[in-house]
Amino acid sequence: MEAEFTEKRFNLPLWFSMGLLLVGLLFKIQHWTYANLMVSLSFLSIAIFYSLRFYFKVTTPLDYIKLGLILSWCMSGTLGINHFPYKEVFQTITTIFFLVWYFMEGPAYFKAGIRAPKSTISHIKSGLFRLGSLSILYGVIGAMLKLEGVTIALIAGLAFGAIWFILEMIYGNDA
Repeated sequence: MEAEFTEKRFNLPLWFSMGLLLVGLLFKIQHWTYANLMVSLSFLSIAIFYSLRFYFKVTTPLDYIKLGLILSWCMSGTLGINHFPYKEVFQTITTIFFLVWYFMEGPAYFKAGIRAPKSTISHIKSGLFRLGSLSILYGVIGAMLKLEGVTIALIAGLAFGAIWFILEMIYGNDA
């Protein structure tokens, strides 16, 4: 019970760091000031909080793969956003960790229904998460392709994400 509490106390700062990363990427797309700093600090905080969460967790070999995936992704993102060399090395490492994770856990994780919604609020949260993710993805890709009107998709995605986050904080995994 104590280990579970210790592990879970890092979830909120980790989620906050990921939210800050999304806002920082929105700043980067809009070419606003301090975008690189915000994204770099977000990646750094994700790496720190995930490492702390890992340290207090009962570990399995798969947890080491996930830690490597997160740390290499954060390093790749930090190097890439600041235009430092060797980001391709960390992107390759991230890809390798992802493929190892996918073949070890991926199909069973989704087939077993672990992520299947169980209640109405779970369906709503799941839909908001998917809509938010897809809207942000469309907005980012559209901005890279210089399409018109993608700012609306980004704002909508952030709004869906904010509503999902609020519902997640209120209901948690109980719903």
